[in-house]
Amino acid sequence: MNKLNFKERISFAKFLIFSNFLFSVLLGFSYIAISNNSFVGYLFSLCSLISNTSIIYIVVSSISFIFALFPYGHYFLIVFFSFIHLSNIVDIFLYKFWDFHINSMVLNLLTTPGGIETLNQSWNVKLYFSIICVLIISIEIFIFLFSLKIYSKKIKFKKIILLIILFMIIDKFGFAISSLYNYTPVTRTRELFPLYQPLTIREFANKYLGFELKRDLKIDNEKNTALNYPF
Repeated sequence: MNKLNFKERISFAKFLIFSNFLFSVLLGFSYIAISNNSFVGYLFSLCSLISNTSIIYIVVSSISFIFALFPYGHYFLIVFFSFIHLSNIVDIFLYKFWDFHINSMVLNLLTTPGGIETLNQSWNVKLYFSIICVLIISIEIFIFLFSLKIYSKKIKFKKIILLIILFMIIDKFGFAISSLYNYTPVTRTRELFPLYQPLTIREFANKYLGFELKRDLKIDNEKNTALNYPF
């Protein structure tokens, strides 16, 4: 790829970023699958997943283009995206079993000498994680080679971007309106995805529009709650 001209390198980077974006969205379905929500909540979570992943990939894309501009820099993208996807998988497991995302406490545990050893992880857990690492790197190499092979094909990225913007609008304004009524199947998205930034207009609506805020949470039925209690 170091022999490609500037336009070809940009085209390759676009395909690589978009392919990894789709893979990140695919991984993100795990959050929706392990959530306990209503049908409306699931549909909104899908919009929020695409919206949230797109916002994250604005930063990811900027870094990726910088790598791709340098000779042999594109090879570092394999490591870069593998790290992103592995972090995502770790976060999914954290949310599934402990109901929180990667935070300062987790980072401190990972960076402190002997911190990981305090978890007393068994050999099979370490084996599973090693297998996942190999699998993710293998998938990333495949995505890299696939993008390198088809980067010259034309894809209407403008239409894709417009569609993503539509998902963002539905996500942000849908959350803003739902937060006015404390509609939990939608507002629970705040905690569902990592780095999710909700749009709220409660204070604005109350102060300038005279909207009376609801203080009691609205729960349609027991399946809309995040906790499952055994009977």
